[in-house]
Amino acid sequence: PPRRNTMVMAGGLMIALALILVSSITLLTDNFWPKLTLTTVPNGAQVILNNRDSKAKTPVMLKVKPWVAHRVEFRLDGYHPKVLEKLEGGLMDTQLHNIVLVASTRIIHISPQAARVFLNDRKIGSGTRLELPKLDDVGRVEIKIEATGFKTWSKMFESGAVVPHALKVELEKK
Repeated sequence: PPRRNTMVMAGGLMIALALILVSSITLLTDNFWPKLTLTTVPNGAQVILNNRDSKAKTPVMLKVKPWVAHRVEFRLDGYHPKVLEKLEGGLMDTQLHNIVLVASTRIIHISPQAARVFLNDRKIGSGTRLELPKLDDVGRVEIKIEATGFKTWSKMFESGAVVPHALKVELEKK
């Protein structure tokens, strides 16, 4: 009977429309998108997702579009950038990526103004951002920072290897 065929077709069409609607909602909302949990050693690396700053620092969990290859870059002063290419996942995937960053240089950030920097009583430069020489093979290290109108800042390290790769120094007024 034609009426029965019409009802079957209408029912099939309604099921197809319902599937399309559910699929669209699933893909258009990020509730079911893959999750990337990103950590670095050390923490605090800037996360660049697909060549755009995500405004996030590690550790962080990011939702990404499903079935698309993503590029994640980690940047931290004093460390070589690390890039993960072609990260992708399907709906509801969860991925954990723990990245160990490799130190490149040691950098001192000085504020609120430029200052003179001394390493074991030898001036090595001045400014608000200064790269330290290679220190891994050096024994005891004293870093001293002087600026007119500010208290002298100094710190002793048992060896060059334990000097942080990013050292932030906030000078105090006299």
